[in-house]
Amino acid sequence: MVNESDLKKEELYDKGIYAYKNHNYDEALKLLNESIVCDGKFYKAKIAKIDCLYKMGRLNEVRPICDEIYSSDCLDEEVWCKLGDFYLNVGRMFENALVCFNKAIELNTNYADAWDMRGSVLSVMGNMEEALNSHKKAAELDSNNSLIYDNIGYCYASLSMFDNALEAYYKAIEIDSEDINALSNIASILNNIGKSEEALDYINRAIEIKEDYNLLYYKAVVLFTLEKFDESLETINQSLELYSFNHDGWKFKGQLLVEMENYQEAILAYDKVLTYDPSDVQGWFYMITSLVNLGMLEEALAGCDEVLKIDSGVFFIFEKANILYELGRLDESLEICNSQLNIDKFDSDFYLLKAKIYNKQNDKNKAIEYVEKAIEYNPIMEEAISFREELLN
Repeated sequence: MVNESDLKKEELYDKGIYAYKNHNYDEALKLLNESIVCDGKFYKAKIAKIDCLYKMGRLNEVRPICDEIYSSDCLDEEVWCKLGDFYLNVGRMFENALVCFNKAIELNTNYADAWDMRGSVLSVMGNMEEALNSHKKAAELDSNNSLIYDNIGYCYASLSMFDNALEAYYKAIEIDSEDINALSNIASILNNIGKSEEALDYINRAIEIKEDYNLLYYKAVVLFTLEKFDESLETINQSLELYSFNHDGWKFKGQLLVEMENYQEAILAYDKVLTYDPSDVQGWFYMITSLVNLGMLEEALAGCDEVLKIDSGVFFIFEKANILYELGRLDESLEICNSQLNIDKFDSDFYLLKAKIYNKQNDKNKAIEYVEKAIEYNPIMEEAISFREELLN
């Protein structure tokens, strides 16, 4: 005979889920709470309550319920899998998530989703080989799920096993021809292994399905690899029109414009990059490079001073010394050279710059002395060899 309380709790649960699916979260929570009153160990209602509270933004009420289920003797593999999903994607508590997926598998060794999600948490934890094995087990149990093959492909790619990764992604699009993730990852791998024309075909297929700013960004990268710079610029502009806050998009556009020697536009692109992130050292590199190429030396010098507050790398120190030299501020440039050579007496670039400074100051003997030093420490430094010949003639 069916227990009346069991019927009642299931009825309330079903009504709660219906309300939840219709985004009526207050009503859903009320009904789920009533179903839990009927049975304090009604764990599928409790896991649904977690989802409901999460949607309502009441995260402070979620953790105690998670901990209660985590410490329980629940025998429902779906509950364990959903709890693991929450720990993985919301709580970012990976060890807890792994325990949950393992419990789900203990209860049902043929539970493909649990094996797949177990692989995902292992992947996040950096255990790629075990993650791969877990995803493969999921594929054995559910061979018609493209997302599982996406995960297999990701693991193989992370292990630099690119042929295997491609095979997995090809399987994914065989199952689902509109699997954008698989299409874009195929394009990424093909581009990285030098098959950029093929990569372009796959990224175009993905864009035909969805004109997404990330896909357009990556298409621009592929076109750049193919040295189709005008098309690449047109494509990155399309990407930025869809989402103008794409930091990587502006960085790429700036780099592309530098490659095209359009330094004025590159400065505008990198101004956006550095407004968003003033600590972006690569952004400063291209900004300063562009300013120097346009002869905007005072602005380039100011840029060096800014970036040197966050990165004391030799490149920017040398660039500042070189800009000061170009501005005719020879004593300041020489001071930087001497300071750097006290740190690294083998740096031929600074010896060559010292030689140029002394030549400007009409001290030819010292100029020759320091250009010889530059060649001593870098015998194949063509600029130094050429400058020495100029000095000796």
